[in-house]
Amino acid sequence: MVNPFRTPIDRGEIRTGEELKSLYRREARKCHPDLRSPGGGERDFIELTRFYEEAREYLRTGKAPPDPPDRSGEFYRYWQALLDEEQPHARTRETRERREGLRRLMGESFRLWQPGNVALYERGMAEFDRIGERRAPNDLAHLRRPLLYDEVAPLIYDLCRYRLSGNPREERLLCRMEGTVLARLGEEGWDSLAALLSLLLNGAPRGE
Repeated sequence: MVNPFRTPIDRGEIRTGEELKSLYRREARKCHPDLRSPGGGERDFIELTRFYEEAREYLRTGKAPPDPPDRSGEFYRYWQALLDEEQPHARTRETRERREGLRRLMGESFRLWQPGNVALYERGMAEFDRIGERRAPNDLAHLRRPLLYDEVAPLIYDLCRYRLSGNPREERLLCRMEGTVLARLGEEGWDSLAALLSLLLNGAPRGE
C-alpha cells in the first residue's frame, strides 16, 4: 500500500512537520480504535501511524524508505507448501500444526499484498476448506466424476508453480485446466472461490 502522506509532500502541499501532524490527526480520527466499534480500526490505525513516521523522516531528509518486499511470491510459496502438507500420508499432529502455521502466513502475506481483496480471500478459502471436507458418496460416483477438490487443488498447485517460476509450460497447463475448473465451481455454487481464483489467474497486481 502506498504511503498516503507522500503525495501531499511531493506536491508541496505539506512543507512542515506541523502540517504533516495536522493531516495525520485528521486521518487518525477516521480509524482510531477508540472511535470505532470494539476491535475495529486497530490495524488501520497502526498502519497509518507507521506511514506517518516514514513521512516525518522523508520530510526531514528527503529520502524515501525502501519499497516493501513484494508479498505475492510469499503468498504463492506458502500455498504451494500448504498443498504439499495436505497429502494423504501427511496426517500427523506435527503436519497439522505446520499446516495451521502456513495458513496463517498465507493470510498475512495476502493481506499485505492485496489489502483490498481480503474479504474475498477469506470467503474463497472458507469454500476451499469445505470442498476439501467433501467425500464422494461411493467409489463408483468418484470414478464417474472426480471429486471437485481433486480438480481444484492441481489447478492451484500449477498456478503457484507458474507464478513462482514464470515457466511458459506451466502457463499452458493452467490454460488447459482453468476453464473446466472455474465452470464447475460456478455450476456447484462455489462463487467466492471461483472469483478468488479468477483474480489470481488473471494476474492480480503485484504488491506495492
